[in-house]
Amino acid sequence: MELTSSKGVILILKGSNNKEFSVHATKGSVDLSVGDKIKVGEEPFGLVDNKGPWETEDYICSPLTYMEDVLGLLAIKKSEITISPDLIQTITNNISMRLYNGMLNETLKASYIEAVLSFVKFEESVNPEIKAHSERVSNLSVKIADKSKFPKGEISNIRFAALLHDLGKVGKGEISSGLLSAEIISPLRFLKKSRNILEHLYENYDGSGEPDGLKEDSIPFGSRVIRLSNEFDELISKGNRQKEVLNKIEEKAGSIYDPGLIKTLKEVLES
Repeated sequence: MELTSSKGVILILKGSNNKEFSVHATKGSVDLSVGDKIKVGEEPFGLVDNKGPWETEDYICSPLTYMEDVLGLLAIKKSEITISPDLIQTITNNISMRLYNGMLNETLKASYIEAVLSFVKFEESVNPEIKAHSERVSNLSVKIADKSKFPKGEISNIRFAALLHDLGKVGKGEISSGLLSAEIISPLRFLKKSRNILEHLYENYDGSGEPDGLKEDSIPFGSRVIRLSNEFDELISKGNRQKEVLNKIEEKAGSIYDPGLIKTLKEVLES
């Protein structure tokens, strides 16, 4: 808007089914809202192709493309000042590259996680329960974190760490499964925070745990949550009743487990 002196801009992106566009973001005075759907080929905004900018009565539209792929379009509301086509092309080229890199990054993340989960599948061939256990621990951990009002942007790190917390069981030796799990995912930079959670999975609330003897709130929140969720699921899986499991966990409140999180676990189970 600043570069073109426009009073409004709409960012429209193609959906996953390639049959419609969706309004992703708006700024200023425009005729569409975030979430609005536009069919491919529908006038005026659905006419996007790979041939360059076009005009409607109120907007100058420019396709967002990478190579031959149409990613969406940018609709710039006309102003009293004539907008240079070269300027529009420069803006949309820059946005297109950023969009493509962002989409590629998300695809790579998914591929990396699938590759890492192949370790779980390997272990699953020996112990069929391990994958289901990891998924249950992940689901419960996310619920506890959400109930604790932990920042939503950080909860995905807990979810990934919980899914991968048993990776280390594919190895042998003196190193704990938590540390080995962290080592396995260490090359994946986007899992850096999940790795930190796994490294401190076996710290105890009173400071008697490993590897660094951290205590109370100095232990990463995700580590405390997954440790608790893991214990709960393991005990339940052995046929113990929920009340018995909670009693056993409460016996270790303040020593092994965070008392506040035990209270939150109960709230989650009751909801």
